[in-house]
Amino acid sequence: MPTPEELLEKLEERLILGEISEEIYKQLKAKLLAKVQPGGGKAGGMSVSDSVVKGDLTNTSGAASVGNIIVNLPPAMQPVPFPPPGGYPQTGGLLACPLCGRRNEMKDTFRCRRCDRDNLCLEHFVKEARMCDDCAAKDAASLAETRRRQDEAERARREEAERLRRQEEEARKAAEPARELELDCGRGVKMKQVLIPAGSFMMGSPDSDPDASNEEKPHHKVTITKPFYMGIYPVTQDQYQAVMGSNPSNFKGGANPVEQVNWHDAVAFCEKLSAKTGINIYLPTEAQWEYACRAGSTGIFSGTGRVDQMGWYGGNSGGKTHPVGQKRPNAWGLYDMHGNVWEWCADWYGEDYYANANDDDPQGPSSGTNRVLRGGSWSSYPRSCRSADRAGFDPSIRYDGIGFRVVLD
Repeated sequence: MPTPEELLEKLEERLILGEISEEIYKQLKAKLLAKVQPGGGKAGGMSVSDSVVKGDLTNTSGAASVGNIIVNLPPAMQPVPFPPPGGYPQTGGLLACPLCGRRNEMKDTFRCRRCDRDNLCLEHFVKEARMCDDCAAKDAASLAETRRRQDEAERARREEAERLRRQEEEARKAAEPARELELDCGRGVKMKQVLIPAGSFMMGSPDSDPDASNEEKPHHKVTITKPFYMGIYPVTQDQYQAVMGSNPSNFKGGANPVEQVNWHDAVAFCEKLSAKTGINIYLPTEAQWEYACRAGSTGIFSGTGRVDQMGWYGGNSGGKTHPVGQKRPNAWGLYDMHGNVWEWCADWYGEDYYANANDDDPQGPSSGTNRVLRGGSWSSYPRSCRSADRAGFDPSIRYDGIGFRVVLD
């Protein structure tokens, strides 16, 4: 009696030769894998016979058999009679291959499970695909086309994802404020502003600074909650002339900072430029000024940390103002934050204000006598040009060492 492995091999051979359909193959294989009782007994609806061991599959009684197993099948699953009705095409006693016309004995032919063509030369059999080479080629072409379409779809998906990413990036950049703005002062004169980001810093001076005064203490954390724009330079004489129609400065020079302006003059300039541009322009608060001056630094001076590189003061100015932008900028692109001219701030001055100041966006005392000045001037000692140094002057005073710069939302 053949072993189950031999029966399975014989069953697959009949499938390859086209003598049974795939449905019958699966049914018989399942039966073979079940427990079979030897000696012709019944098991799982199967009976034992020796008819197919000899290769007999010609019965048409509605049963399929392989080896010594006969399985009764429903009419829809009965095997196709073998040989087919009408017999095989005969050419000198041999079967003609429908693909190449070659004449072969029946044992050297097979039926393709895909196209159901019979009498095919075994040379056309593709074992890996278990079909004829013609069908295998068509399947391969179909698979290649499917993969091509999948690749195209994947490429289109990636391109669309990249397009959306770029679109989102452009939208994000469009929503972000510009790094720089340029205000039109009139008469062809422009004023550049740079964006100052929101953030926190330590305002005032630590106890370790030997030049610190009590007005700069306590050293405390302040948060600027919204970004703002600040003039890259102090307001120049050309800009002041274009807006106000006059130039009160002592040290004349269109690119030099305007001076001899009091706090009220500076506020009037902001109001007039606001009306001209339609933008709210104003003097910085003391906290905004020091935050912008430091630009993330924590030392005595911003930028390089050396006053002679960062600004004009009593030790290098030659007793006068100089054109803006000739010294080094700080990390945020602001020039002349140390020296050249003192700069008016919006706040009232309070000597002990830091002890009671708000942590977020402090606006200075609610009242006072003097207004805040920051930055030092061309005539100052280095200590007065420090980032933390603060002074208070009568808002009506005019002096050739006092100017201002503006900010806007």
